[in-house]
Amino acid sequence: MDKKNFIELGHCRRPHGIKGAFTLSLFNRDESVLKKGSEVLIFPLSNESQVPVEGLKQKIKSISFGNKTICEFSSVEDRNLAEALIPFSLFYPREDFPKLKDGEFYLNDLLGMKVLSEDGELQGVVESLGTNGVQDILHISGEKELDVLLIDAFVQSIDFEKREIIINVPEHI
Repeated sequence: MDKKNFIELGHCRRPHGIKGAFTLSLFNRDESVLKKGSEVLIFPLSNESQVPVEGLKQKIKSISFGNKTICEFSSVEDRNLAEALIPFSLFYPREDFPKLKDGEFYLNDLLGMKVLSEDGELQGVVESLGTNGVQDILHISGEKELDVLLIDAFVQSIDFEKREIIINVPEHI
């Protein structure tokens, strides 16, 4: 299965209870698109997982959000099977996400974009995303590793056609 039409929502490293449920770590559980009946795609995070390398489709039987996000898949009936699948990453079809308004974008769309300083010097490429609990962070790989807050003070512009981000390079670099 091809990951390119899916967006990673999080991962699972722990089972929950004895009936085959999972404790999910979602990147953005407050705005989750996951619900009962959703189809997701899971991929192994290590050789410990028995999820096939090409991925495995799963249907959500139930999901609850609280202190922990607890999820059950229709095809997993006991803890032994749940433990066999762990650890895995969780992906959701991009086409099933809500439609965006003008000027909005999904953070995932920034991955792989070139990052340039205001004077046009290549800083690297957005390798991954993170958060400090308040702001989103662009992890940039290049000659130097660089983390930049996704706020107006640092991100001057984002050009989706050119796939370029212009930043005000932090002084501590």
